[in-house]
Amino acid sequence: MDDQNRGLMGGKRNAYNENPEAFTVYSQQRNAGVQDAIVSNQISINGLSASIVNNSIIKQSVHQGFSVMEGSKGGSVMSDARDKAGASKLLIMTVLCAIAFGANTAYSVVAPILPNKVKDYGLADLYTAMIISGYPMGMILFTPYFGKMLNTIGQKKTLLIGVISMGISMLAFGFLNRIPHKQPFVFFGLAVACRILMGFGNGCVNSATSSIIAFNYPESMGFLIGL
Repeated sequence: MDDQNRGLMGGKRNAYNENPEAFTVYSQQRNAGVQDAIVSNQISINGLSASIVNNSIIKQSVHQGFSVMEGSKGGSVMSDARDKAGASKLLIMTVLCAIAFGANTAYSVVAPILPNKVKDYGLADLYTAMIISGYPMGMILFTPYFGKMLNTIGQKKTLLIGVISMGISMLAFGFLNRIPHKQPFVFFGLAVACRILMGFGNGCVNSATSSIIAFNYPESMGFLIGL
């Protein structure tokens, strides 16, 4: 087989030597075939590159779409959280204002009736002044403990203790007229104890409300505490 191929190649070489024009045509056709193959390969490479670029563009679009969806979802969640926080703060402030109004009302509601009630028990006006002064006395006596209560049991429990203390003192004060008139000093002692308990409760309420306002409304703390 090798001898036959050598013979054929030798025959072609001799034919091209005898006819140079035929060799030239053969060479041109062979070069044209090689160029066509190169162009075809280049087109295939360009097509593959374009496909890769399209795939990358599609992936980027998909990622951007997910990012936009996540961003819009996160924005809505943040907006809902802000709305809930605003509603919660409004509720807190409403409750605190109601408690403060009740505490301040309880402080002075007994003032119009107390002097006549003390006279009914045959006590001098000095005892009326001493009963009324029991309220600030209770605040002064327990002032050092209000801060400790906030640190140990927290704001909510301190506020709750204050509200309960004021409620008990007001309820007990209302039943003092059941004490017989023959026991004026029992009436006096219990009245002073009720006022001291009321002062303690109001001190807890004031301390807790101030702490809650400072924690939730630091930007308008002075205005709200004054309110």
